[in-house]
Amino acid sequence: MAGEFHWPRLFVKVFGIGAVLILLVAVGVYEIRRQDEIETLRNEKTAILAAQTTFFLDVLHRLSADLTILADQTELTDPNPLALIDVAHEYATMVNAVGNYRSIRLADAHGTELIRVVAEESGLVVTHVGAAEIPSLDARAIAALASAPHDAVMMLSDVARRGGRSRPIWILAKPVPVDAIGPRYVVAAYRADLLFDRIVRFAHRIKSTLMLIGPDGAWTTETGQPVPDWTFSPSDADGPPLMQAYPAAWKRVLAEEAGTIPVRNGFFVFRTLHPAVKGFWGLTGVTANAGASSWTVAAFVSSEAIATVENRILESLIPSVVALLLALGLCAWVASVYWTGYRRRQMRLVRQATTDALTGVLNRAAFEERFGAILARREETGGGCALIFVDLDSFKEINDVYGHDTGDACLRETAARIRSAIRETDLL
Repeated sequence: MAGEFHWPRLFVKVFGIGAVLILLVAVGVYEIRRQDEIETLRNEKTAILAAQTTFFLDVLHRLSADLTILADQTELTDPNPLALIDVAHEYATMVNAVGNYRSIRLADAHGTELIRVVAEESGLVVTHVGAAEIPSLDARAIAALASAPHDAVMMLSDVARRGGRSRPIWILAKPVPVDAIGPRYVVAAYRADLLFDRIVRFAHRIKSTLMLIGPDGAWTTETGQPVPDWTFSPSDADGPPLMQAYPAAWKRVLAEEAGTIPVRNGFFVFRTLHPAVKGFWGLTGVTANAGASSWTVAAFVSSEAIATVENRILESLIPSVVALLLALGLCAWVASVYWTGYRRRQMRLVRQATTDALTGVLNRAAFEERFGAILARREETGGGCALIFVDLDSFKEINDVYGHDTGDACLRETAARIRSAIRETDLL
């Protein structure tokens, strides 16, 4: 009986049940906070994406305005060839002032370069006035303007290698409204990598993969890098390597305007912008129709970024859980020690009231009470029971001859032998 009231056993039970309850509550709190944090992450990423697309669109419209300024120089209406020197000066001023143009050219309909202003790596701006062959990509942009409105701006994508990295370059072309002299075109090479890098800085706080998907292909980089490293996937490929792992998501990104797409290892957030709707024409090297002018800004938040959120929640929960478990352990220990001591005292009192102190068997009052209950139960249910009365012959002589200690030992031995010969349910 005493073994049932050892405090370590009770402590393990109480602490185990309490610890399970605390851990279940902690898991529930963690899951609720995780869902809230991930939803906040999605909302924040969507807001960042909206800011990125707005900035992207503003820059495109600013480029259209720049080309309009370059094409509307009054000197271009002067048939005097020397007037091109003044135009070249204006173009050089534009390159110096903006800082994002790699080159600005003026060409005629025959593909002959009339003015060239190039920004060198050293920071110098080199100007050339005179007939020369225009680069092939610039010629393609001019050719694409043949089917476009007279005020259209055409844009093609190019890839430049700078410092061992791929860098996006945009070739922009716009017709010059000079009918008397003949068709002329302004062609500018814009360092799109500077624009792209600024878009990446919008999302520096959330580690993700950013994709800028245009008519010619998709540019991809990882946010959080000191210097973004862009990779280009042509439009005739199966998409960027990341999207090849998620073909269903890739189809949705290309087909829908905006949204969030959960996948097995994270989620995509994307948004499409249409510069041509507000007047920026083309954005494709094949046809000059507004439908082909869309750009999509997409971001993939990976499981690593979500794991960062989850770890942050765990870091805030673990100290509280540990503190609760320590408090529970202390309370369980105190309660277990107190309760086992209380139960032992209670059992000792019960034993003293119901058993014989010498032999440990039931005393007469307890025996009569329990035997009476057995008789009453037998009368109700039927059946029978047996009562065996054992007497020790010559017990008085044992006490008189050998002493009361020997008599007590004889009683204890007799009780032990009888107990070993009967069932546990029998009364002694």
